Amino acid sequence: MSCRDLPSPGGTALIERALAICSFPPGAALADVGCGGGECVRYLNERTDYMVCGIDSDPAAIEKASAPGLDLRCCGAEEPPFGEASLDGMIFQCSLSLFERPREALKSAARALKEGGKIIVADFYSRGTEAKFSRTLGRVERKEKIILRLEEAGFKLLAFEDFTREMRELWGQLILDGGAPEDLFGEGAAEKIKAAKCGYGLFVAEKGGSGK
Repeated sequence: MSCRDLPSPGGTALIERALAICSFPPGAALADVGCGGGECVRYLNERTDYMVCGIDSDPAAIEKASAPGLDLRCCGAEEPPFGEASLDGMIFQCSLSLFERPREALKSAARALKEGGKIIVADFYSRGTEAKFSRTLGRVERKEKIILRLEEAGFKLLAFEDFTREMRELWGQLILDGGAPEDLFGEGAAEKIKAAKCGYGLFVAEKGGSGK
């Protein structure tokens, strides 16, 4: 199980906020990278006129999420099935922190996006000691490191908004429902979470910044 298999902090309100920041044109071509069960793709299909594709490297997740009208494909984030400068936006929701090669994933996103295209990253970040978790979480890096990763891939940060309160509410509910921190996030998770001072943020960036 990964964090993509659990409800996302901020839920649809976070997605709506990201879309408001991005102001995509009608009929925009978007991709959800690491789409898991396809909830975001399904939501966007129902609420917008965007052309949305979801990709995930887990064939079982793609097979389980497959449904009429959903464009879901099994492939890795490092080699997505999109032409150069073919997309208006890409969404990484609870997925960038799980990728073993985040630099390559972001570089591939920059190639697939049009000039001025937007990348949406909604993920965990550290306000304390960086950490790496098993099970539902991956890396928890400093906010500054995540921004630097975006800049090095050729993006300019447009907005950062904090959804830590929503994350705490979600985690609290999951624990109340019977999930101990170690069950959700791996051995020693409680202490690591405390040391990392985990937060959850929405990063929106635009291709065409001063990336290296």
